[in-house]
Amino acid sequence: KRPRAADLDESSQEVLDVAIEVYRCRIATLDPFPSHLSESMSAQVAWETACDIAGMELNFTRDIRKLLLACTAHMRGELKTKARPLVEGMYGFESSSRPATIARNRCHVKHLKNDSNFTYRVDFPSLLSRSGIFQHKIIQKLINSMWYHGTQDEGVVYGDEFFKPFSLCALALVLTAIEAAIDEWESGIWRSIDFKAQTYKSVYVRHLNSLLKFADSEKDSAQEFMHALQTTLAENGRYVCDRILLLITLHLNVTRFNAGALEDVGHSDVDGITADAFDAALEEFETMGGLSSDVSDDDG
Repeated sequence: KRPRAADLDESSQEVLDVAIEVYRCRIATLDPFPSHLSESMSAQVAWETACDIAGMELNFTRDIRKLLLACTAHMRGELKTKARPLVEGMYGFESSSRPATIARNRCHVKHLKNDSNFTYRVDFPSLLSRSGIFQHKIIQKLINSMWYHGTQDEGVVYGDEFFKPFSLCALALVLTAIEAAIDEWESGIWRSIDFKAQTYKSVYVRHLNSLLKFADSEKDSAQEFMHALQTTLAENGRYVCDRILLLITLHLNVTRFNAGALEDVGHSDVDGITADAFDAALEEFETMGGLSSDVSDDDG
């Protein structure tokens, strides 16, 4: 029999609500495609953290574990679902039975996925003329929609613990969800695709490795670029919610706790960004003296 939250006693339900939020944050920011062992450990840590926040000591039962583990695929699926309309609108896919439109959609998918073109803020047909890697506006919009849409969203409530600066693992997951939504147009006609770990974990690792090439580089400018990107993504998300706070004058009293260290899940056999793209991104960052966008031009 599948466990249900409604079958728990009132105290356990109260703690479970917090544990689910903590667990979702841990999965998103530390290990979005976890092994069974890693998943189970995150569930136990989330439960213990929620008990501390609630000031209760409750057993971590098998049913509690199953209820938390079910949130892994649900969190990823929620992100991909939010990416779907953004991908269609911001990349210009069109639903039509016309052969010309179908062919155009298919070509567009190939172009966007070629050398991660879809991640660039300015994308031209020539790879030499594109700019703003990892800065396409869809990235910030999806992050805002998933973690900063409302004042009770996880990026706000648990911002200091998990999203300050924005996690590389979470950013790689965002890129993976966008790519998965692009894949739904591969035939030229939109078709739903399951966001399964068997299919997309390798895609996630590829994107994470691309990000780690900057973060782990011996070049100061590469590290500065990635730090600026992570900081900007988090600050932009909070900026959107701060505007909401000003409108409804809502004050949040958030309990703080330690989130733990980032797991080393990159550096697999899956290649990331090319050397040419890496060098071009650094040259652009150094020439411009920063990222190609800032808080002021994001419309949430």
